[in-house]
Amino acid sequence: MAELLGKRHDGAAALKSIDLSRQKGAGRRFTIKKTRIITVLLYASVSLRSYGQTASQDSTQAPAMLLPGIDTLQQVVISAQRNKIAVSGNKVTLHVANSATTAASSVMDLLKNLPGVTVDQDENILFRGSSQLNIMMDGKMTYVSGKELAQMLKGISAENIAKIEMLLSPSAEFDAAGNAGILNIVTRKNLRAGYAADLRAAVSKGKYWMTNENISANFRGRQFSISGSFDFNTPHKLIKGRSSNTINENGETVRIQRDNEVAFKIRYYTYRLGADWQIAPRHQLQAGYSGYKDDFTAPKSSVIGKYDQAQHLLGTLYTTVNIIEPYYYDAGNLGYRFDIDSAGKNITADAHYISYRNYSDSRMESIYHDPEGAPAGDQQVLRSTQPGFIKIRSFKLDAELPFPAITIKAGLKYSKVTNDNQFRFDSLVAGHFVEAPSLSDHFMYTEAIKAAYVSASKKIGRISLNMGLRLEDTEASGHTVKQLVDNKWSYTRLFPSGSLEYEISEQHKINFAASRRIERPRYANLNPVRWYNDPYFMFAGNVDLKPEMGWLFTSTYTFRQKYILMLSYSKRTDFLSRRLMVEPGTNAVISQMANFDRLERFDLNFTAPFTLLHGWQVQGSAGLNYMEYPIGQLHGSSTLSQWAANLQLLQQIALPMGLKMECNAYWYSSELLGVYKHSAYFFVDCGLKRSFLEKALDVRLSLNDLFSTNHFKATSQTDYTDYTYHNRPDTRRIGLSLTYHFGGNPAVSKTRRIEEQDRL
Repeated sequence: MAELLGKRHDGAAALKSIDLSRQKGAGRRFTIKKTRIITVLLYASVSLRSYGQTASQDSTQAPAMLLPGIDTLQQVVISAQRNKIAVSGNKVTLHVANSATTAASSVMDLLKNLPGVTVDQDENILFRGSSQLNIMMDGKMTYVSGKELAQMLKGISAENIAKIEMLLSPSAEFDAAGNAGILNIVTRKNLRAGYAADLRAAVSKGKYWMTNENISANFRGRQFSISGSFDFNTPHKLIKGRSSNTINENGETVRIQRDNEVAFKIRYYTYRLGADWQIAPRHQLQAGYSGYKDDFTAPKSSVIGKYDQAQHLLGTLYTTVNIIEPYYYDAGNLGYRFDIDSAGKNITADAHYISYRNYSDSRMESIYHDPEGAPAGDQQVLRSTQPGFIKIRSFKLDAELPFPAITIKAGLKYSKVTNDNQFRFDSLVAGHFVEAPSLSDHFMYTEAIKAAYVSASKKIGRISLNMGLRLEDTEASGHTVKQLVDNKWSYTRLFPSGSLEYEISEQHKINFAASRRIERPRYANLNPVRWYNDPYFMFAGNVDLKPEMGWLFTSTYTFRQKYILMLSYSKRTDFLSRRLMVEPGTNAVISQMANFDRLERFDLNFTAPFTLLHGWQVQGSAGLNYMEYPIGQLHGSSTLSQWAANLQLLQQIALPMGLKMECNAYWYSSELLGVYKHSAYFFVDCGLKRSFLEKALDVRLSLNDLFSTNHFKATSQTDYTDYTYHNRPDTRRIGLSLTYHFGGNPAVSKTRRIEEQDRL
């Protein structure tokens, strides 16, 4: 927002336009256009304050200026452009509101715009080479991970998002879990008095037609506010792939070559409701509910050719796997805030209850054909049912106490998680289904975490310091009823953290941060159940997983408040990543999470905005990393190491007739991930945006993966198996969306954070 304060020197007509261009703040560019010059003199000062900034926050104050006399000016035209990526301390912010490439896109699609963040072919969100990244929504943990998190983020429209914050080295007030950091996804809401609402309809086309319908509304009064939204999304997707590996069958080496196809058919419903009530001048109550329902089906088909060493066909196995997995998620929270005084001292209390249900059923059918194509043997059928129930209860109490000399934060937290999954597999024998006892079991898991933290921050001249210490006590146990596996974990750990920021000058700023972190195994990865792709490849849990411990060190340097250099180093023990094993007797490749001995990783990233032509803004990002860790081999172990690089080019172009164009390009070099070495890949996304009806109606047209190059190829680096794959998802899509806004203007929501971590 800009405020213009003008004083007439000679009683001339009032000020109506000034010419001023100045950069200040988080990479914002302001332009105030001049429309007419006359002969009187005018003194004017200009205060520039970004949208949503309060009067108490820093603003740009241009000095008083002596200008040529000004007659009656016709208008004041103010334009402000914010860099898409900005850094404050050890937090990187991606501003995505009003992006032209969000038409019919999801939050999952947005994440690739963050420096160093990638989404792999299994839709794991990776940062610093790790999937151990916590995701918050409006400051609240999402309580899901893995494929469940991917499905949730695909079900949320990118057009509902204002920004995404990436905390590189979280402080003690955050939960210690998450060795890669924390992402906070901030939705758009109305902060002004009155009401605001958005209606959106979108359609897109890849292999399948997809639709997204949304309604969101907010009302804010003097003492009470309420917001809600409902979203229906069908993010269908088709993946075609080819993979191969060798097995030993009857004393001979046999090569398996597999062509597979999986169609994800999804009907996703998301709903949110929240309210705030100022019950007294210093007392506020808050209540919220969010949930989703995911009607998920994934029919798979595989054609597996078996070849001898001379590449003669020995036979072909045809397999289909039909998966039906409806997910249900409900989360409720209650909060209370007491403002002790007007200096910012406050106490908050939050209680949360989460219920997650997964009703998973599958049926795998296989039939073998001889080299001439005739059936050879009976059809093999294996069906399964895997209902899973997870409940989370948490309570936290926080105090923020800013004093003139120092600001202190302290808090307590308690959370308890229960996970119950009774899974059963049945084989078809002589026309009847008979339980497969070696595959069936009942897995139960409980976990309780008690935590306390204290942190202190102080500003000394140009230096800002923050030091914190978090104590977490964990008790957990995993138990299988039939296999009689009984693992217990009990440990107490200290997690120190600290950061130092030095403002060298108005144009230069440097930040150092360090924190100790922990990554507890995901619940699905502990569960010893199996998920079959075909009889020769499956995913499975690992009940023997241990927590991963790590240190994160991050340094950022900001020049002219827009050029950003980030340097980070992480060292982890019992590193969690994916490994491949071969099951004796069946020759099936088993993919599962495992603990590697250690990992060391170094990352360097540089981001810079620049202008090519008038109205053509570009933000480039270049990253370089090195990682090293050991992996298991048939005899001992070997150490993997590799340099890798990535490039991102985000372009915003102002076209005639109010059109806004974006064209973003991404390139990633070959990189290590667990036992895999991934090949390089690149892709391009483009979009157009135009506003109508005095900016009440937004029309967006997007084209994702313009050249259909977003493919995933990888080769195993362990001699347990020589497994390779090449997956080709249908990521080239065209989308069109219409959004109609009425009422007040949407803005970023103010929310209170919680630090609870769930690992579904």
